[in-house]
Amino acid sequence: MNWCIAKDNFKLIKGICLATCDERVRLGFLLPHMRIGGIEIVVSNILRHIDRDRFEPVLALKQMSGELLDTLPPDIEVHSLGEGRAAALMPTLRRFLTCQKLDVVYSATNAINLATLAAARSIPRASRPAVMISEHTSPSVYVAEAKWPALRVGAMRLLYPAANIIVTPIDSIGAELKRLLRQPGLPTLTLPNPIIETSAIADTHQLQECPKPGAGQYSEVRFVAAGRLVTAKAFDVLIRAFAVAVSSTPPSRLTIYGEGPTRPMLEELARSLGVGDRVALPGNVTNLVGHLGQHSIFVLSSRREGFGNVLIEAMAAGVPVVATDQAGPRAILQEGVVGLLVATDAPESMAEAMIRLAGRSDLRRAFTEAGFRRCRDFEIGAATREFERSVIDVGNAGSKRGAPFRDR
Repeated sequence: MNWCIAKDNFKLIKGICLATCDERVRLGFLLPHMRIGGIEIVVSNILRHIDRDRFEPVLALKQMSGELLDTLPPDIEVHSLGEGRAAALMPTLRRFLTCQKLDVVYSATNAINLATLAAARSIPRASRPAVMISEHTSPSVYVAEAKWPALRVGAMRLLYPAANIIVTPIDSIGAELKRLLRQPGLPTLTLPNPIIETSAIADTHQLQECPKPGAGQYSEVRFVAAGRLVTAKAFDVLIRAFAVAVSSTPPSRLTIYGEGPTRPMLEELARSLGVGDRVALPGNVTNLVGHLGQHSIFVLSSRREGFGNVLIEAMAAGVPVVATDQAGPRAILQEGVVGLLVATDAPESMAEAMIRLAGRSDLRRAFTEAGFRRCRDFEIGAATREFERSVIDVGNAGSKRGAPFRDR
């Protein structure tokens, strides 16, 4: 893959004719990196499926790192913004936004959002791109964890109203932003995350014809989870819950897909609880949906979860789910209609839910069928088309070229 790494002047190395910018919407994506994570997967899916006849996408990263770089189509320009603090990126970002002649820019994560808005504001209005920023987690939570929370909120109050639109995956994040910033008129828009390929969504009838482990009576209960091995994902709570549940279910196993710094602690915890031989941490895998489909029950244990893309992947695999009662999972599971919701940081409550679901084939079947229906709301093609329409609307509202995009 050809990377466009030019920190000083962002010189294009692919020889793309700038005349094409007159025919397509030049759309920039700004992210910290492309390591496996919720927003990174969303942007990767958009970049692979966005309509090239209408859009010319460009990607800029603070760090040129991440497994998802290898999933990008070869025509994507990838630029380095440099690895300094986000607040120091303004001159580089301003140069990037200006030199790339972008019509619309889409940024993600709070620090990058603030830097992008500040850089855009320094550009003359006639040549300034329309700005879409996105928030994918609870703003109150990440502000509380910030080093200078009052300064962070002050910067957000100053800059966030300058965004043409603020995109969130669920309504509650937008509503929370308005309360936190005391800006009831803040321009927010809820868009579904593009997560699942149509071909990856299992067929309910086929599932009934060829049941996998978990339908009917279990010979073995295969609990599964997935995510970065970090404190926020609370896999320690899951292992404690599994250690309780294992004594009340048929022979059971727990697999946690993912990688991260808490691996040694999790492995030691499983050994100390006497379930080391029943807990597997195989690391990151390709085709996560296919791997999830080999298990019986999916458990999301997060202490903090803005959305929870992996819940959609589990439901697409035909696996019933248990999840902590966070804003994202609550919205995805429709207040407990599509899966079981449990208290956060409560291994006993989680164990009870795991035992309950393991013992109720009728409940598993109901959640599986509801999950199939729900995950279709996040099909990549349909969600990308909705994203494209929002880009066109934002671009038309802030067009600096005169002719509306849709007429070109």
